[in-house]
Amino acid sequence: MNRQTLNQVVERVKMLVFRPRAAWETIRDEEHSRKDLMYYLAMLAVVPAAASFLGMWLVGYWISVKPIFRLSFGRSLSYALIGYGLTVCGVWLIGKAIGFLAPRFGAETDELKALKLAVFSATPYLAAGILNLFPPLGTVIFIAGFYSLYLIYLGLPIVMDVPKERSFSLTVTILISVICIYLVIGWITSLILMPVLVI
Repeated sequence: MNRQTLNQVVERVKMLVFRPRAAWETIRDEEHSRKDLMYYLAMLAVVPAAASFLGMWLVGYWISVKPIFRLSFGRSLSYALIGYGLTVCGVWLIGKAIGFLAPRFGAETDELKALKLAVFSATPYLAAGILNLFPPLGTVIFIAGFYSLYLIYLGLPIVMDVPKERSFSLTVTILISVICIYLVIGWITSLILMPVLVI
């Protein structure tokens, strides 16, 4: 896979949202190296990180229609940089979880395909991170996360050759793994950012 231009990434997001099965068939037939997948992930993860930085610094946190507080430039930047690193790490760990679990549900053992599935299923979620520009819209990003899980469900039989009748069970198992991963990430984030967020 060649490193993609912004227009190509936008088209990929649109295809994954509006024509997900066709998108997975296209992705399955593409050649991807681990380096290219991580580059794609690293570039796309900039979207929620940059939006979080601007949102926390310029807009701030709201309850209902009332702004509660904004973070300073330095604190917003620290939060965004840490969030960026943990986002990339989280998607990579999800790929590892898929690679570990899939063979137990009748799929072939292929960590590169598992990483491919994790990275591209995260695409709509990461793209929705642009909404971090206005932190009160965080619920929409949460919904995008569930859509990414649906993409994993659709992609398992296409990319990983998981038997269709076992895709749902594997997806539920992956969901449990994702929850565990992000609970740990949330705990780490709170430990790192607690001094940052105290105003």
